[in-house]
Amino acid sequence: SRIVISPGPCTPKQAGVSKAIISAFAGHIPILGVCLGEQCMVELFGGDVSRCSEIKHGKTSAMTHDEKGIFAGVPQNFHAIRYHSLVADPPSMPDVLEVSSRSELGHIMGIRHKKLAIEGVQFHPESVKTEHSLTMLRNFLEVEGGEARLSAKECIRQLSLGSTVTVPHIVNLIRDMVRGKINQSQISALLALLPIERLSYELVSEAAKVVTEHAPPCHIKTPVGVPLCDIVGTGGDGADAFNVSTASGMVVAACGAFVAKHGNRSSSGKCGSADFLEALGATIDLEASETSAIVEECGFGFLFAKKIHTCMKNVAAPRKSLGVRTIFNVIGPLVNPANIDYQVTGVASKALGDLFAKVFQARKVKRAIIVHSHDGLDEISPAAPTWVWDVRDGQVTHSTMKPEDFGMKRLPLDLVCGGSATDRAASFRRIVNGCPDGERDEAIENFVILNSAALLFVAGLCPNLAMGAKVAKESLKNGKAKAVLEKYVAATHTPVGTSAGAKRSKTILETIVERTVSDLEETKRLVSLDEVISRAKSAPSPICFHERLRCAGGTAVVAEIKRASPSQGNIAMDVDAAEQASVYARAGAAGISVLTEPHWFKGSLDDMITVRRAIAELGYPARPAILCKDFIVDEFQVYNARAHGADAILLIVAALPNVKTLAHLHQLAQSLSMCALVEVNSSSELETALGIGAKLIGVNNRNLHDFSVDLGNTARVFGSHKIPSDTLLMALSGIRSRADVDLYGNVDIGAVLVG
Repeated sequence: SRIVISPGPCTPKQAGVSKAIISAFAGHIPILGVCLGEQCMVELFGGDVSRCSEIKHGKTSAMTHDEKGIFAGVPQNFHAIRYHSLVADPPSMPDVLEVSSRSELGHIMGIRHKKLAIEGVQFHPESVKTEHSLTMLRNFLEVEGGEARLSAKECIRQLSLGSTVTVPHIVNLIRDMVRGKINQSQISALLALLPIERLSYELVSEAAKVVTEHAPPCHIKTPVGVPLCDIVGTGGDGADAFNVSTASGMVVAACGAFVAKHGNRSSSGKCGSADFLEALGATIDLEASETSAIVEECGFGFLFAKKIHTCMKNVAAPRKSLGVRTIFNVIGPLVNPANIDYQVTGVASKALGDLFAKVFQARKVKRAIIVHSHDGLDEISPAAPTWVWDVRDGQVTHSTMKPEDFGMKRLPLDLVCGGSATDRAASFRRIVNGCPDGERDEAIENFVILNSAALLFVAGLCPNLAMGAKVAKESLKNGKAKAVLEKYVAATHTPVGTSAGAKRSKTILETIVERTVSDLEETKRLVSLDEVISRAKSAPSPICFHERLRCAGGTAVVAEIKRASPSQGNIAMDVDAAEQASVYARAGAAGISVLTEPHWFKGSLDDMITVRRAIAELGYPARPAILCKDFIVDEFQVYNARAHGADAILLIVAALPNVKTLAHLHQLAQSLSMCALVEVNSSSELETALGIGAKLIGVNNRNLHDFSVDLGNTARVFGSHKIPSDTLLMALSGIRSRADVDLYGNVDIGAVLVG
């Protein structure tokens, strides 16, 4: 899907097939040229390569750049390693190329094609001696399609002029939206310029892939012959109808299928699938892995979109402020992270039916039907015919379903509309108990049978709609649907295979640690431990974090650089780590905490380097000490922190339940001349910290399991034990003013962390 033209000896004329490959794939997939690869690009597009006035072999230089392409998010004057004697000749640069980077002496160190996804660098981004290398390589891997990326500003300009912007360009910007890389006003403008009526099936399909790729996997093991299904609608029909897709999902599960229901709360303030399930007594705020286990045990599970697709929080505010449905509303039925084989999808308009048919056709699903009723529902209507788009074996057929096809009579639509979540839950419970009460319950029962029958037919569990209706009705009468409901609700409160009353949902700390371990495995595939150890040994010498705080006089302040947090979301996404560190240093901070966790806190280890360099440039004789604040669980991270200039690391007792691992990482930090700030939240955790010989201990006033804040926690925890006099104590989290610090007057607090 991407090509890297690698470095090599000699000149572009001796670069083998390199130029031919660039020429063949230009405009089709992204291409990155490194060293000789970049020189080949220059010559291929009409430029010249000549001998460089400075020959660099194994030497680093500071690089300036245009902050676009692979340089997005990379600080200016970063250092990169060079191995070359040739360089692009500035006067000969063709019009189709632009200079993206230069060395200290002005030599061309980067070029970019103005229209195609082709970029080259003269230095070596793959080298451990090049700073921010992973950021640059990640930026390249995020490029989609063969055309050069449009900026959000340029895309807005072109769309506002009525110009056509290709799908890859818009998809790249949607990816940037959900990653929080585009500001809120630009997101609003882009969404407003992409009205639902103008969406193509290619864009909808690719946008759905972007959202799904940011979701955790949901692997559901289905027994042989058991289909994995979903029944879901786009919403937006304005009818406020009963939650028939959710109820039908349970009925279909009772008839032998596995149903991984994907859904959300109602965006209109009425009753969404999440609201309905909560009213039935279920816990909905579960991880994808937990839901997969529930489906395997109960046959039915619910994937709560807000929980699964956390990336959507970055577009929540612009969507709400616009007040109209956008592409993100349309793709809802397409972003189920489970590998669904069979699906019934309701749409709010006939036009969306045509669009979704093409999407499912391109996805090559086993079978899916898209439905929209003549009376406007994104469901199969109990009161009117329903248009159907049937996608099977890559072909689309069109038909109409009527209640009579199911062997059922038509009923007034208003009987299945309205009612609170509580009312709807009560009605469904009466139905599964076999005792519907009144014409409304009977109408809702028919509504559920219709839509259940359609999914049973699509999934191949019934030969026709009438038989599907008969099987669905029987499951409501014989108690099987009730059994699924009761078993599902109970399972959401109790982990599969454990005793009743146990808590199912992971805490945010467990989730972050789990993701950290996963990321670490990926990093280790790219960089060996030996490489990181070598970099750690050659990093600038650390200063003693503990001693720097003690010498500050009074209560030392450790100021934090933090872009976001799980409790508050985005805080300061545009913060420049180097600039902020300089502000803190000039204000007298004894230490600077750099949050490097990338997903929930939006940090980066690259920030460590820029902070270290910014502080060094101030020339203070007693510079602030630098704390690498992350969820450290492995020695690889300790060495990597040192390699990136850390004076100290954070070790969280709650994240390291194995005391031997905690002690090992603590000792390893000391062997690298770093301090380890050991974070605790309770008296028992303090006892653990003291037991491993920690001399720098901080109490987190924020509980990392539920994120509640209690400023009195520091005094309580430290007051529960006799602390050795050579141990420096810190108060962490929730401190906003001098008055907060004064709360610790009776405790010998040596430092506080703020930020």
